[in-house]
Amino acid sequence: MWNYETRKPLAVLKGMMDCVNILEFSQDGRYLAGLGQNNSLIIWSTQDAAAIHTRITETPFTVLSWGDVLANGNPKYPGYTLILAN
Repeated sequence: MWNYETRKPLAVLKGMMDCVNILEFSQDGRYLAGLGQNNSLIIWSTQDAAAIHTRITETPFTVLSWGDVLANGNPKYPGYTLILAN
């Protein structure tokens, strides 16, 4: 990840071993989800670049989109909807 204004790197996101097909930030900017060519799905925290969820799917996905941030009463850990399709 890079700071657009300063053009300096903020973090290196690790875990994707093949070509990255899709990257999408959550609406609040707290997470970044990526789909790889090898059917991998990784969700990183934008705060510390940690991979918080990693999964290899059986079939490839070609669509990734974040839904609304869910108000579940916990502002520190809100809920999210992630839509995957092909």
